[in-house]
Amino acid sequence: MDTFRKLFFFVRLFDPGDIRVKSRMPTDSELLRWHVEDGSEAAFTELVQRYAGLVYAVAWRSVGGRSHLASDIIQDVFILLARKEPMLIGQETLAGWLADTPPFGISPSA
Repeated sequence: MDTFRKLFFFVRLFDPGDIRVKSRMPTDSELLRWHVEDGSEAAFTELVQRYAGLVYAVAWRSVGGRSHLASDIIQDVFILLARKEPMLIGQETLAGWLADTPPFGISPSA
């Protein structure tokens, strides 16, 4: 993550009374917890920004390079993530779960 994004994320999460603000990047598990327990939209936005490229790449390959279908899959995957967040808290990284989720049974001939 480049310096600007780190700084931007730090500023978005900064709350003078919030002891969670630290100089390191939060884990996926921390971001999930903050979104579930505190309703932090900034935390969920960070997860989307962190993994949108991965989800798009897997989705794009799964639908034979059709970008409009890959874009639809991205939306579906992150909606599913929002629904399943409480069950995923504790996973240090979501990369594996997200990479396994996109195809939704869609084949390149779909």
